Amino acid sequence: MQKMTFQNYSVDIVNILDEESRGYDGVTLFYLLKGVVAVQTSREKVTLNPQDLLLINQYENYHLTSLGDNIIVRVAISHRYFSRYYTHYAAARFSIEFDDNHQHLKMLREIITQLAISKLQSHKETGLLEINALLSSLLSLLIMYFKRKKPHAEKESQTGYSSRIENTLIYLQENYNKPLSLSLLAKINHTSEAYFSRLFSREVGISFKTYLTQLRFMFCIEALSRSQKPLYQIVEENGFSDTRHFTALFKSKYAMTPHQYRALSRAGKSPAHVIYDLPKQAPATRPPRFGEVHPAELLSLLASSMSTHEQMVDIEQVTTEKVTFPLGEKRDTTAPLPHPVYMAKVGHLEELLKSTVQQQIISARQQMPLKFIQVDQIFAEKTLPTHLLTDEPWPSFSHYACADTAVAFLRQQGVALLISLHFQATEEEMRTISIRFLDFIAHNMTLFGEDYVSSWALSYHPNVDYPEESETRFLRLRNALKAILPRMQTGIYYPFPHEKKAMAEIPFFASNLAKQIDFLGFSANANDKIRRKGFGKEDMADTEFFVQRQALTIVEQLNKNGLTTPLFLETWNTLTGDTRQTNGAFFRGALLMNTLLSLTEHVTCVGFWINSEVQHEMREEKHIDTSSLSLFFVGPTRRPMFHVLRLRERLTGAVAAKGENYLVTREGQGYRVLLTNSVTFNPCLSLQEHLMKGFRKQLSVTISGMEPGTYQIKRHLFDQQHGALFHQFECQPTRYGRDSEVMQFIDLHSSPDLHLYDENINTCWKICVEMDVNALCLFEINRITTP
Repeated sequence: MQKMTFQNYSVDIVNILDEESRGYDGVTLFYLLKGVVAVQTSREKVTLNPQDLLLINQYENYHLTSLGDNIIVRVAISHRYFSRYYTHYAAARFSIEFDDNHQHLKMLREIITQLAISKLQSHKETGLLEINALLSSLLSLLIMYFKRKKPHAEKESQTGYSSRIENTLIYLQENYNKPLSLSLLAKINHTSEAYFSRLFSREVGISFKTYLTQLRFMFCIEALSRSQKPLYQIVEENGFSDTRHFTALFKSKYAMTPHQYRALSRAGKSPAHVIYDLPKQAPATRPPRFGEVHPAELLSLLASSMSTHEQMVDIEQVTTEKVTFPLGEKRDTTAPLPHPVYMAKVGHLEELLKSTVQQQIISARQQMPLKFIQVDQIFAEKTLPTHLLTDEPWPSFSHYACADTAVAFLRQQGVALLISLHFQATEEEMRTISIRFLDFIAHNMTLFGEDYVSSWALSYHPNVDYPEESETRFLRLRNALKAILPRMQTGIYYPFPHEKKAMAEIPFFASNLAKQIDFLGFSANANDKIRRKGFGKEDMADTEFFVQRQALTIVEQLNKNGLTTPLFLETWNTLTGDTRQTNGAFFRGALLMNTLLSLTEHVTCVGFWINSEVQHEMREEKHIDTSSLSLFFVGPTRRPMFHVLRLRERLTGAVAAKGENYLVTREGQGYRVLLTNSVTFNPCLSLQEHLMKGFRKQLSVTISGMEPGTYQIKRHLFDQQHGALFHQFECQPTRYGRDSEVMQFIDLHSSPDLHLYDENINTCWKICVEMDVNALCLFEINRITTP
């Protein structure tokens, strides 16, 4: 827990298992993000659940306990900070009631969430300004909507102090700079001086004189840092009788003079130990116990809070990057954009009989070059039973009936089948599979024609522990297939290691098998590179461009052996969280787009799962399968990858300019401008390190050399607030399922924002766009032709 100088305020993110607090002179707010905690105050006992808020007033005791882990944002605002801006603070009481306006509670949660993030970003130039602005908003909100009348007389103090001492402490806070004495306070409290002295020392823990001296001393230290007043004036204004007494007290406490401290403070080197705390009422009966806060989970919860509280986003500091380039000058041509075809994995062939899957394939086919549907289990008993027993001389039902329906659908859509076959443990099993496969191919040639079946592909998965047997069995199957269907592609899926050095030692590249294939399949999953615990900066560097590096390393080994084999990227993923919450809460649109655009041209086919259901995304407990990406979630709801591919297909024409966060293509009389703010999400990164990077940036783009005229401009904005699927589910919170109407609404709103307008351009086009984390913005700029 980090203390703030002079304890004006503190913002902490903690996992409290057991804590008692007594006698704090300010207001404390608790915002529970996770878990269930019980809080016993002087007034009541309450149970807090996620998203609940609790407010503790000045000098009010509390005892917080929890049987399990929790995550709490705790904001403490001192009396002196509050009363500096609100003079009636000492007489005020605040409370958060069940029937308070929902909108005001939402605003309170927003401010506390942003306070936690701003504290972690306090290294920024405007960090302290942001925190103080948020605290001002918080205080205003409390005063306007959560202030309650303080009773004139309380039968029983709610603070743990007797009413006499509580009133005395409030009086001292408001009058510490005036002449005060023990006899005066005793008289105000209608008691003898001796009795009042004993009462004060017993409840506060120190004598009245010591407390008053410390209170005055604390305000003097604050004035030394914050004002330009001379020392004698500060001393007088804060109740000390002379400068010599204060200086002697300061030197005895901090081993330096007030002038030396002020010089260090002005130089930004204020000693961290110059923090003055007033005593609490009494020490807790037992020390507090805190648990661990897991960074990935905390990051997810705060980001989720941010994504649902849109109006606070403007407080974040936004850096501006300028991008300027002329189009008229000659320049070195950049490499052409890779333009692979796509394949969607469905697992079992029988999935193609489902209407939802068929609609998903139709939708994908309309928006992108979907060439293959990949099937792993082609010989499942439901779609291709071994045989059917019948007494008919001419069977009325074919055991290919279900498969025929599935293939007929694919043929109608102009999509080919990519069949994956795996190495079998025994020679007999492999022969059986090979015979059934060739029989299936021959049947489809008869039914659907040689031309269509020739567009199919076979992906063989060898066993790397049995290289010779794998090669022999594949070549035997390949030769038999080529004898009846020479144009059908046959390839290998190879489980390559992640390390470049290990890749160079693989005998596959120099084998006869590598020379006999039409394509080489591989996977590249950045999540395989990380350890969920102990994930460091070196690991992060290895994963940031893992997909691109893996492809280039394979190409390098192929080139060394004189091979130019096309690559099929069958499964892949960028770094992401391995739970539904951490995976969904962090939008990755720009990261996915940039990964696709930076793939080597040797990758001619890129694969995805058709939807999260057939991917069996949920593995065990709350963890999900992060081995690959899917195009749809459930039913018609499209995942971000779908929209990334759809926008990718609009990047037509020749590359005119390319940079880290922009891409411009020119086609005919129009242009395509893609802007991105790509950020690799580190699921194991500490909250502080991740959030301090800053989420947003502003891109200021200037393109000169355009032909003057009127242009129609279509802008597609895709980010967390404009099209992210997980955000739409958050906007429809329920534990009891969503009906078709809601799901249709979610799908409708989980698309990039679209805006169309006209603009007269006189050779130079300028645009300024605020980009959220992993946002991408595509401009389609088409010149209007007039007769």
